[in-house]
Amino acid sequence: MLCLIKDLETFCMKTISLICFATSLCAQETLITSDHVEMVTEPTQNVFHFTGNVKVSGTDLRAEGDSMTVYSAHKEGQSSAGIGSIDKIFAKGSVLIVQTEREARAGSAEIYPTEGRLVLMDSPEVKEKDGIVRGEKIVFVKGEHRAIVEGAGPTQRATVLLPNMAHVDIDADKKD
Repeated sequence: MLCLIKDLETFCMKTISLICFATSLCAQETLITSDHVEMVTEPTQNVFHFTGNVKVSGTDLRAEGDSMTVYSAHKEGQSSAGIGSIDKIFAKGSVLIVQTEREARAGSAEIYPTEGRLVLMDSPEVKEKDGIVRGEKIVFVKGEHRAIVEGAGPTQRATVLLPNMAHVDIDADKKD
């Protein structure tokens, strides 16, 4: 289901900025801590596996999860020891992403910084003061000003909860 609510566009654009922590656009360094980290060097990329109590902090951002895998592509001419550019990040288990006045929770998340796409899965929920969005999968697409919220059939439908609206009396101007 495509959400086409005026305030949801602002909500989505604020949330897509969560992708910033995986790019070099952040003003502050990004710090990732965990109980264990393993780096695997492959011919075209390095893969970092963070496990146990994973925490990420950066400019205006805090993220947590049980595990996180970061894939970084080697730049042309770069040694395999360099970090490279972040292509994708997969987070699993009690994922929490907090930025300013918004909070996203999900069972898992996929972040594609170069594509500007954030995918929250496994019963995600995104909250901010203006509302709550829930579904089985929520996809934020940077630059397209949209979010796609998918349900999981009749048991878990895509849901948008907005603040109370003023009472509208449709019969107010009606004369007897």
